[in-house]
Amino acid sequence: MKGIILKSDLEENVKMRKITIVLLLGFCLSNILIYSESISNSELASKIVDLEQRILQLEKIVFEGNLKVKEVPAIKAIWRKLELNMNADEVRKLLGEPDEISAMNRLIVWIYPNDGYVRFDNSGVYSWDWPVNW
Repeated sequence: MKGIILKSDLEENVKMRKITIVLLLGFCLSNILIYSESISNSELASKIVDLEQRILQLEKIVFEGNLKVKEVPAIKAIWRKLELNMNADEVRKLLGEPDEISAMNRLIVWIYPNDGYVRFDNSGVYSWDWPVNW
């Protein structure tokens, strides 16, 4: 099954990339300020050029997609939307019909493919186990 990237995950990833670039730039500039008193203007200019080239390389990696974004399989993203106390209709809309339904003590257990379980009590979803081998 082809994975999807959630919009919120993608926005968070872009935000983290921007923060990383800003931090790297800040680090680079702080190093320039620290060493600027002990080196000549030509050495300083050379270091600035070198740092600018490094920043360009990092930006290229970040913005051209060479940085791998971990894709979340669709089924995993769906199961992550489960919440405690959801009612049966909400779970059915989210996960579809279970393969099997069984009763254990005071719990109703919906069984899904790959050993996915959703347990209900009187309040709704009580607990769940995600499918294995995602």
